[in-house]
Amino acid sequence: MRYISTRGTAPILSFEEAMLSGLARDGGLYVPQTIPTLDAYTIARMEGEPEVKRTYEFEPLEMLPEWPGNEAAMANDFKAGFEQDENG
Repeated sequence: MRYISTRGTAPILSFEEAMLSGLARDGGLYVPQTIPTLDAYTIARMEGEPEVKRTYEFEPLEMLPEWPGNEAAMANDFKAGFEQDENG
């Protein structure tokens, strides 16, 4: 996923670059260039799930492709961190 400035004149950045830069060079905020959507089946499947599991369904889909290496292991680490917080 690529991130653009709300003011439109800063460079388009990756997730990592946008997170590390904070504000865009033009003073705007970085937002996703496109907004991902979830189909009706996925939304229905998430009904009744804890918020952390719903977040896991959505967030890694957009962030992990930017990270080199073993995406599956990173996704599991991400999920484990939420589950640990949820369980105390």
